[in-house]
Amino acid sequence: MKKILVIEDDLSLLELEKAILEDLYAVLTAENGEQALQLIQKDKPDLIILDLMMPIMDGYQFCEEIKKHKELTKIPLVMVTAKNKREDMEIGYLSGAQAYIFKPFTANDLLKVTELLLED
Repeated sequence: MKKILVIEDDLSLLELEKAILEDLYAVLTAENGEQALQLIQKDKPDLIILDLMMPIMDGYQFCEEIKKHKELTKIPLVMVTAKNKREDMEIGYLSGAQAYIFKPFTANDLLKVTELLLED
């Protein structure tokens, strides 16, 4: 079973994303980027879904941190955000994100992007 790490500081949204994904994937969760980096050292996920606006380390900073570790650079990153300006997306893609999901999103939005990025 593929593993997905969901990083989200809004606990209700974190639980929603987990509920959407957990029938198909093993779901790990973290409430911020720092916590996620610690978790990744122990249990490497196949995909990371992360909120852009988080305390301690935002999504851009998290992506930059991932790029510093060669063994983690192949993990697809999906940004979940309410920021939908072209400039924000460009920064995200330059930071390392492979996809964006805009809030509010549906379960179908989340599952489609997840399936696409986890295809073998």
